[in-house]
Amino acid sequence: MYLGEQAPSLASASGTIYDSQEDKDAPDIVSALFEYPGYTVSFQSVIVGNPIPYGVTFYGDQGKLYVNRNHYAFTPAEKGADPVQKDFRGDITADHVRNFLDCCKSRRLPNGDVALAAISVQPPLLAVKSYMERRGIRFDPEHSLILPD
Repeated sequence: MYLGEQAPSLASASGTIYDSQEDKDAPDIVSALFEYPGYTVSFQSVIVGNPIPYGVTFYGDQGKLYVNRNHYAFTPAEKGADPVQKDFRGDITADHVRNFLDCCKSRRLPNGDVALAAISVQPPLLAVKSYMERRGIRFDPEHSLILPD
């Protein structure tokens, strides 16, 4: 994970579907809380009226970091501080495929290692389960088990 942590011990999500389309089950607006040892992570997403390019903003005590597929901007917490920005040109999907194929040949770990991906996807999967079942999901990250209520 980004912070070197395991999956959360509790995930709770709630949301609403405003743009009703047949067979749509993903909310347009969602909030999720993830409990980790010593801290809680809050996630919110609003896609109604939110045009692409979309991205994710991380807020912390040292500033905020906005990231999307081809750009990042870090704004330090100090008042009046200039953001540090970087754009990435080109087809990043092709770059990932090229990295994967190069690693098949060299036997090195790819940039998107499957073990890291498996750990990183656990929080959103727990949030989806919480949203669908309308309850908090307790999780044992040590054994990768959903715990009973």
